[in-house]
Amino acid sequence: MVWNVIVVSTLAQSYVDRAATGVGAVAEMAAERKAEKYHNLSSDHIFQPIAMENLGAFSSSSLEFLGEFGRRLGSLSGEDPENNLRMGQRWANRIFTVGPQLAANVGPL
Repeated sequence: MVWNVIVVSTLAQSYVDRAATGVGAVAEMAAERKAEKYHNLSSDHIFQPIAMENLGAFSSSSLEFLGEFGRRLGSLSGEDPENNLRMGQRWANRIFTVGPQLAANVGPL
């Protein structure tokens, strides 16, 4: 699995009109753009864009992925299934925070 994280600002002039159409609209657009950009990955990869707006909204595919990710983590740890999405978001936040630091120290894989 390959994932790409993008955080878009709903306050940027280029996104204001899209943001006005609804919560998560800019995240949906960003996820679609990333999916299009990476659609040529080889078939042995699964690509998952994780798109989030700077004010907190995720794209629907990101929420589905994080919920499933949380469910699988929960099944391993015995967590309450009601916490699936929250657990997925917690782990994603850790990855987003630690990932760039690890990449800087380890270099490209």
